[in-house]
Amino acid sequence: MVPQAETLSAVPSREQLVHSLYEAAELEHTLMCTYLYAAFSLRSGEAEGLSAEEAAVVAGWRKTIVRVAVDEMGHLTAIWNITSALGGAPRFGRDNFPVSAGALPAGVVVRLEPFSEAVLQHFIYLERPHGADQHDGAGFEREFKYLRAIDKPRLTPMPLDYDTVGVFYETLSARLRLFVAHHGEQGAFCGNAGLQLSEAEVQLSGAKTVICLKTALAAFKAIIEQGEGAPADAEGSHYQRFLCIQREYAELKAKNANFEPAYRAAINPVLRRPTVAAGRIWIEDEDAAVTVDIANTAYMLMLCLLAYSYSVPHRRTHRHAPRARRTATRRPAARRAVPGARQPRAAQWDGAHGLARHQRAPVSLRWQQHQAVLRQHPPEERLPLAVSVVSSSSHWGRWQTTSTLCPSGSRTNAP
Repeated sequence: MVPQAETLSAVPSREQLVHSLYEAAELEHTLMCTYLYAAFSLRSGEAEGLSAEEAAVVAGWRKTIVRVAVDEMGHLTAIWNITSALGGAPRFGRDNFPVSAGALPAGVVVRLEPFSEAVLQHFIYLERPHGADQHDGAGFEREFKYLRAIDKPRLTPMPLDYDTVGVFYETLSARLRLFVAHHGEQGAFCGNAGLQLSEAEVQLSGAKTVICLKTALAAFKAIIEQGEGAPADAEGSHYQRFLCIQREYAELKAKNANFEPAYRAAINPVLRRPTVAAGRIWIEDEDAAVTVDIANTAYMLMLCLLAYSYSVPHRRTHRHAPRARRTATRRPAARRAVPGARQPRAAQWDGAHGLARHQRAPVSLRWQQHQAVLRQHPPEERLPLAVSVVSSSSHWGRWQTTSTLCPSGSRTNAP
């Protein structure tokens, strides 16, 4: 797994490193969404057309895919922490689905589709180790090939080309080594360590404070070994988990040729009228639109709170942080006085898990009662109502003290 030579010809600037980390964040973010969409399209139980054996196996698939998505949340957190350690502001946005050509290399196609044999093969292809003999799922091939990288030095950040995600992270690691060798660790890692999410707030494997080259490279290595880039025989890797689902799928299909584990949900559904209709499905059914509107609102609220959490320092300070940074991590009195200001950091991913349990609604349309209530109110009142609906979950209860941090009139890039 060797980084491309042209990417290592010069010491990258801080801006160029952060630009690449932004792509890594968007990649992890979009992969997480595609995995969750496929998981929520799976049928549940014998009442939804499965046999007892099929229902048990499919339930296991759902748990496995959701766990992989949670791993991607951990990868995303690691990327945010590295970005913050380098003095950058983490990237929380992403391209809408399907991800536009050029945003990622030609061989990395990302879009929302319900679970199927082709989608499962696509997941295996995305998570494959470097050199693995795997083809992409049917229908996921790019219509045309293209290159993004150039072999000439530029001040403007330029994208990289890579065959696998693991190679991408190896390249990022190599470029970071060059940057630190040139500027020194203290100059390179100038960010406030107190702004990062850690295991004290969230139970994610990637939530480790980054303070030096060793901790940053360890974060990249963990991402590679757990998911995209793990050795082919690595037990418990994303690649092996998806291969296991594929084997079980083939066994169930051999017993029942009519086996359909998932609903036929929309491919790349969008709430807004698309300017380019190709490859997208505009949601025109009002019940479905209201449900997706609720989910979008809760999702964007979660991202607002995550962005807020990276702007409020912890009271803790890492013992290796410079003296100036230790002083900066003291929270101003005005912020301490804000009710619930400390709460979002501990509640972010609890909210994500709570949201996950409700995201299957756009497929099965089980929120009829909530839809009827929300349609009686103007759009500007739907955010607090939506939060009150999902906060009935025990995981969401902790959000009630923080909902005022994101005004209902705020505008974000929802799908």
